[in-house]
Amino acid sequence: MIGSSTVIQRLQLLSRPIWTKPKQPASATIIYFYFNFRNTEQQHTAGMLYSLLYQLTNSLTHVPEEISGMWEKCKGKRTRPSPDELLLFLVYIVQHYVTKVFVIPDALDECSECNILLPVLIHLMENESVSLFLTGRSERDIQQALGPLPIYSATIESSAVAADVELFVKKQIQILGAKGIPKAIRHALNCLPKTLDESYNRILLSIQSDEEREILRRTLQFVVFAARPMKLKEVVEAVGIEDDNTKLDPDDRFNNPEHLIKNLRSLLITIGGYLRLFCYSIQEYLQSLRIA
Repeated sequence: MIGSSTVIQRLQLLSRPIWTKPKQPASATIIYFYFNFRNTEQQHTAGMLYSLLYQLTNSLTHVPEEISGMWEKCKGKRTRPSPDELLLFLVYIVQHYVTKVFVIPDALDECSECNILLPVLIHLMENESVSLFLTGRSERDIQQALGPLPIYSATIESSAVAADVELFVKKQIQILGAKGIPKAIRHALNCLPKTLDESYNRILLSIQSDEEREILRRTLQFVVFAARPMKLKEVVEAVGIEDDNTKLDPDDRFNNPEHLIKNLRSLLITIGGYLRLFCYSIQEYLQSLRIA
């Protein structure tokens, strides 16, 4: 689908005051949230509501007493507002303090609790001053929940994307061909995998050593099934512990942590020291029956 960041930038531009009236307030408020399967804090509906409520109140000249009272109450009890409370106050502000608000949740399919998220979004849609722009892959539960609603849906067909990529590659080959590209490289290009699954299969099957395969299997298990994102050094320590041991043998520790992922550069990435899958389709592949 269309990139949400592009839509956000466009809406922010259109909602700005006209240049002849710089003190005029913005014609609309834009609030957004990025779901992210790599970060547990960005997988839940409550996290989205917290973020949206913060952005919305931050756009006001003052924080409504109802909102500040709720925070003080929760602070005294050392608790957090429930998702229902957050939604209630979000809708309250929308109805009483803003004229128009655009809500943009990105990557709905990366939310770990769509059964909670979708009713929340539908409730927001019931407000005339709210317009939603939703992005995400076309998952069945999302289609079933949003299908009956009067919304416009647009999809970028994979065939169209493939055609664009194919055209680009052909042009690059033509350019390189004019410069004397070797036939061996042409042959390699013709042998490229045709699907993502084939690409992932090829990466995994390229590991020849049984010992290396076992290490990589354990590495992927920790990355995929960890309760929270793990740092590379944590994964290194965990992989070094044998299944029948309760502690790490110093002799089993990797001297160079980067060696652990050198054969999986196309599947794994380190961000801020955390080891993560490169994209969500890899996690789906590893948890599916399609894996070789």
